[in-house]
Amino acid sequence: MMYVIISISVVIGIVVLLKRNAKKSNTPENIITYFFQALELEYFLENPNSEIETDILDKSLLVASGFFYSIGNSKSVVLSRDEILLIASHTIIKQNTRANRLIYFIAQYQLVQQFKEEKKPISFDDGSDFIEELKNFNGIEIQRTVNRHLKDGKAPVGHIVLTRNLIKRYPNWLQLEF
Repeated sequence: MMYVIISISVVIGIVVLLKRNAKKSNTPENIITYFFQALELEYFLENPNSEIETDILDKSLLVASGFFYSIGNSKSVVLSRDEILLIASHTIIKQNTRANRLIYFIAQYQLVQQFKEEKKPISFDDGSDFIEELKNFNGIEIQRTVNRHLKDGKAPVGHIVLTRNLIKRYPNWLQLEF
């Protein structure tokens, strides 16, 4: 009898730990970074001698990453393609380096979700509440997560497979036609 109780306790403990770890790894900074890495890999596999301008490619990668995240994320506020495109455009204007662009994009993405949830107006004009909040946004955890994933080199295999399936579903992702 004692073994049964111990076994049940161990199983419950494992399930709780797995659920907690799944919630931690299901954050926008994890998923969007994995999509970004997988999309970049797929793009350069298909176009090894690409001459597309970096800003245009980065914008496409950011929008597709955000869009793919939004269609798989049913529990929180979902952003539209146009909102994601606006965030990516603002990111390209404000940030020069690729890693900073991804961090800034994710910070904006999360902030837009928060503003939408609180039904606050979102404006990218200087001095707006959104821009002021963005300036004060604590993105240290986002930065750590993104830098850790970028240092690892590429997304996990399961995420690469998921991205390939989404690319088949949205073959014009590079032209931002979803």
